Amino acid sequence: MKEIAILTLPLNNYNYGGILQAFALQTYLKEIFRVNVHHVDRQYNLSASVRMKMKVHNLLNPTLVKGQKAYYEPMIRFIKENIELSKPICSPKALERHLRYNKVDMLVTGSDQVWRKKYAFNIANDLFLDIPYNCKKISYAASFGTEEEKEDGIENRLMHLDAVSVREKAAQEYLKSLGIQAFHHIDPTLLLDKKIYGELADKSKKEYTGAVAAYVLDRNDQVVANIKGFARSKGIPLNFVGEKINITSQNCKNITTAVDSIEDWLKAFRDADYIVTDSFHGCVFSILFNKQFITLGNVDRGLSRFLSLLEMFGLHERLITSFEGLDKLFLPIDYISVNHLLDNCRIQALDYFNTIN
Repeated sequence: MKEIAILTLPLNNYNYGGILQAFALQTYLKEIFRVNVHHVDRQYNLSASVRMKMKVHNLLNPTLVKGQKAYYEPMIRFIKENIELSKPICSPKALERHLRYNKVDMLVTGSDQVWRKKYAFNIANDLFLDIPYNCKKISYAASFGTEEEKEDGIENRLMHLDAVSVREKAAQEYLKSLGIQAFHHIDPTLLLDKKIYGELADKSKKEYTGAVAAYVLDRNDQVVANIKGFARSKGIPLNFVGEKINITSQNCKNITTAVDSIEDWLKAFRDADYIVTDSFHGCVFSILFNKQFITLGNVDRGLSRFLSLLEMFGLHERLITSFEGLDKLFLPIDYISVNHLLDNCRIQALDYFNTIN
């Protein structure tokens, strides 16, 4: 049986979208092609001195380490239970040994912002699959993140790939201008039927009904006040979803709650009437669950990602750049058309994998 290995950004950043796209791509490849699939737990490269400093810090701050682990336990548990993950790999040599030992037949890089320099940091070569190991190498729905992330000589970083798939239309057009054939595909979370996510949501014990669900990554007092004021003016209950607390040595003893689990997060989206978000994957799951939603434009996080996703489904009017546009939340979305387009996108993705498998 073939062995496929996936490289993506480290999952211990505990990002909802990052974890779910990893879960989705692995689940999809396993179910469609009946192959062995695992994610390589590729951590950032750290020098011996940095690793030693981290060990000393953890030894000197056991309460902080315990508090952080307890707070993120719901996400840690989800990864352990639902994603086939290798042991942590912290160097290019260790990665090469891992691939040879497991006799990997195909390497896949993606999805998410694996080609964004700020996020790829010092494992960029591995995320471009520039690895001295001979096997089939492809990308799936890889993203540069923002327009500013593209770099000179990018064509040289991709020429060794057997097939190139990107998540944004702008990235496809950019690579085409460089003479690189690239396919434009949906994020892997959209490859799975919403029933799979619904089954996960059913495991949550939280209740989210008849409300606006707000999943906002770049929160500040003004953003929160505007969303609260809007919901209050419409008489609709409001739930903020996926909020995170920065666990420090000062507050670690006083934290009595844990972060929302993946199951909680999914249930909030599934059971909401309306969704307000500035997150790419917040948009994705709004679409998957056929919700009325609005996307708050976020230039720093890369508008091209949002525009590409929304234009693909004829939903570009759901992107707003000021809070005056929140009333667009109540404009009905033609989900018959959207779901038909999604079906076509899934066929295109299947054709891509069938061609290279």
